[in-house]
Amino acid sequence: MSIPFEYLGDLNFNGMWKGNNLLNLWYGAPINIRERIKIDQVLKNRDIKERFYSLEYLHNKYPNQPIILLNLASTYASLLNFTDCLNLLNKLVELCTPFCIIDDKLIQWKILIEKECSENIKSTNEEYYEVCERKLYFNDPPKLTDIVNFYSQLNKIQYIQSVWISNEFTKRYRKAFLHLAAIDANETENIFSITPETTNDIIKSGLYYDDLIKVDSRSQIKNSEEVVKILDNTLCAFDICESTSLQPLTSELIMKVHKELVANTKVTKHSYDSNFTFYALTEVDRWRNCNMYVMTKDKKHKYFSNVFDIQPFIEKLLEEYTNSNINPDFLRSDPLKAYIIAAWLHHSLSIIHPFSNENGKIARLISSIPLMKANLPPISIRKNCRSKYIKALETAQLSNDITSLIEIFVNCTMISIEEITEIINTEELRNIVGTQHENNKIKLRACI
Repeated sequence: MSIPFEYLGDLNFNGMWKGNNLLNLWYGAPINIRERIKIDQVLKNRDIKERFYSLEYLHNKYPNQPIILLNLASTYASLLNFTDCLNLLNKLVELCTPFCIIDDKLIQWKILIEKECSENIKSTNEEYYEVCERKLYFNDPPKLTDIVNFYSQLNKIQYIQSVWISNEFTKRYRKAFLHLAAIDANETENIFSITPETTNDIIKSGLYYDDLIKVDSRSQIKNSEEVVKILDNTLCAFDICESTSLQPLTSELIMKVHKELVANTKVTKHSYDSNFTFYALTEVDRWRNCNMYVMTKDKKHKYFSNVFDIQPFIEKLLEEYTNSNINPDFLRSDPLKAYIIAAWLHHSLSIIHPFSNENGKIARLISSIPLMKANLPPISIRKNCRSKYIKALETAQLSNDITSLIEIFVNCTMISIEEITEIINTEELRNIVGTQHENNKIKLRACI
């Protein structure tokens, strides 16, 4: 969470901040050009840690400058430190009220921050961070509690692997599976919703015809062309994961996949209630620069990793993944191990939540890499399995038990394989029957 970016100006060489907002004015004695350039660099810096410490320094040096107060308040809000943010906003309002330069948007934002403070949302939660770090790494291995049920999945996994690499499961079937996985990846996140008939048409024909796309009336995105672009981006992200599956997993690869996913999402919409909506540029090539939480069903706030912890947590995650010595031949001979690693990766990335958006898709895509190494299809969560999937994630986060998560991965893959096999086989049978019917008609005419 942060202030709408239209408030955040930058300094030009005339010593004034750009934009029409009067909060961008500089009060008091003018500053020299060298100091203006330094302040300008601070305001343009998108690294949250550097920005935070630099703005604190500027606030101590220039305690009553509206533009610095506003930027520092926004940074505090990004870190979910609403108490300090509100203190700065109160100071800003007190400073600017005599000059009548407070507008409605700023007051609206201040009311929102007051509401967050009243609900006692805190930016730091020592108990959460201890639990978070304990769950992330192999020094506390994920649990597999229901062993009987867990090993019952082995037969399904071996079946999935045999189908995926069989000659009968041709290139067309694999491509259809990826198209269905791309649809599922977005529908599970409620990014869009298309009709079942459209899903069947895409499985049979791909994305070659825009007029095939019929968007469901409840879909957030109504434009079919936009749906096609999002699906194309998701398919490209799958290709990146598959083509690099035998290479080391790196931060750069994770960011590359994220960048592909948001290639057509230049601006992200943020809505906190019906009266307060703003737009912010979608960040790429960097981890998120604000703290995040979600509201659980029992109205508790579940925090993700602190922004200052994202990079060290990712580095530790990649180190543990590399140290596990995941040999492709070994995974192919033991596909169950591939699903254990995939569930652990997904569980860890869902806790870290490294980006400001697309975290669910990123977690499933990156977690598909060990599966692709083992000649297994990528993770595809069916829309009607979403509630079970969320419950399995919550179980993993609360008790470090990934058994249910593996079960969801396996069962959804089985359902997808059976669905596309039925759709394609039915279409091929109709084509065969149609061809035979035409041949019979030709023979009949010849006899006449």
